[in-house]
Amino acid sequence: MSPPKVLFPFILAGLLFLGGCWDVEEVEKKSLITAIGIDAVLNNQLLLTLQLPNPGAIIHSGSQASQKKLFYTISTTASTTLGACTDLEAKTSDTLDTAQTKVIIFGRKLAETGLAPHLDCFGRFPKINPQAILAMAEPDAGSLLKMEVAQEMLPGLYIMDYFTKDSKKGASHPITLWQFLQKMDSPTIDPFLPIIRYDRDERTFNISGIAAFRHDRLAFTLSPEETKLFGLLNSGLENAAFIFPWDENRKIGFHFTRSKVKSSWEPPNTIRLKVKVEGYFLEDTGNIKPLTDKALSRYEKMVAKNLAQQSQTLLQKLQQAKTDLLGMGKVVRAKTPGKWSAAWWRKKYPQIRIKVQFEFEMSRSGRMT
Repeated sequence: MSPPKVLFPFILAGLLFLGGCWDVEEVEKKSLITAIGIDAVLNNQLLLTLQLPNPGAIIHSGSQASQKKLFYTISTTASTTLGACTDLEAKTSDTLDTAQTKVIIFGRKLAETGLAPHLDCFGRFPKINPQAILAMAEPDAGSLLKMEVAQEMLPGLYIMDYFTKDSKKGASHPITLWQFLQKMDSPTIDPFLPIIRYDRDERTFNISGIAAFRHDRLAFTLSPEETKLFGLLNSGLENAAFIFPWDENRKIGFHFTRSKVKSSWEPPNTIRLKVKVEGYFLEDTGNIKPLTDKALSRYEKMVAKNLAQQSQTLLQKLQQAKTDLLGMGKVVRAKTPGKWSAAWWRKKYPQIRIKVQFEFEMSRSGRMT
């Protein structure tokens, strides 16, 4: 039995205030930061925005008497992340607590100039939440964190909840703070961030593809469809639907549940990717007849061919942008230990040939009638 709705605010408040007892300071004297936004502004300055819960409004949410927002934001400009954090401490009488931070969002302009200098503080600060979800906002992070969502929920927790749901991972591709730092510091793979926008009409946050980086700088953005292809090629796909054109005025749709990739290096200049995809038939806009084994085999071959063509195009775009989003450097370094170096790979990567081969296996095809 699910708890009554009247208890939701109290459950939410309890979850929010749960966390590691990393010091003895009383919770009442802390301002728990649920989300952080960082933007580039004029004169090489940063705009740091913090989203903090309003405990009184949370406890009374749902009642007619409460008209207060569930959260508030504070912000400041400074030349460094640490400088901005220090300035923000002066804007509240409580201690700012990053141990409960759920989301860190960067504005696009800052991503274009490079994130490494601004992430260094987070990578060293012992009280930051390493599992905080990272994202890139379009156009900027500060204004996005001030927006309310239609559901009675803290926006920072709403975003985290979206990213951590298994049903959403095929489109969102969540990445944590420690994962991004690990990829950014690696010479064999480049990091990425999911792109998030705010829909003012429906008061929701939408995930709109991913931002591919070259080291710490934004290099290329993938559309939502390209993002699903990335999931297939990265063995990270979960619950994603693809629609393909078939005959004239007819389309067929499949739900892919799993992908598995085998990568191999073929000297002197080729990487081969063999991708096996599993899924089931979900929609046919033009055929109501029972499907024969021959027809199903045609579908599987057509889907495999279509995915290979689309993936080849995407890989060429990534190479042109010089972003090794899939970690091809790992494949090559394992086979060329005497030749491989970070500088050599940066020069070599755009020039290699990447060949993709798909195999699609349909697990279910029939309707309920």
